Amino acid sequence: MKSEIKTLLGFAQRAGKVISGEVATRIQLSKRRKRRLKLLILAEDTAPEVQRQYMALAQKQGVAMLVAGRKEELGLAIGKSPRAIVGIWDEHFARLIIEKARETSTGPEI
Repeated sequence: MKSEIKTLLGFAQRAGKVISGEVATRIQLSKRRKRRLKLLILAEDTAPEVQRQYMALAQKQGVAMLVAGRKEELGLAIGKSPRAIVGIWDEHFARLIIEKARETSTGPEI
């Protein structure tokens, strides 16, 4: 994962624009809420079945998705223990993270 993405995740966390963890994210995605997630980031080492479940939920809710980094990287970027899933509330942070991800030569899934 690019250092710019990690930095943006850290800023978003400090701004209170991040939700993390499988349970909290699943609850947020499964309910219709006024405050919707704008981006869902899954760790590359998340189990394939879990990835499929979250991809389906994100698609159903119209949330952009990105598969990037390992669980340890995602957790460290937001100052927490390893996390398989991180959600971004803020449209501006989401857009910046997606732009930085597209700049990578290997190109993660979006």
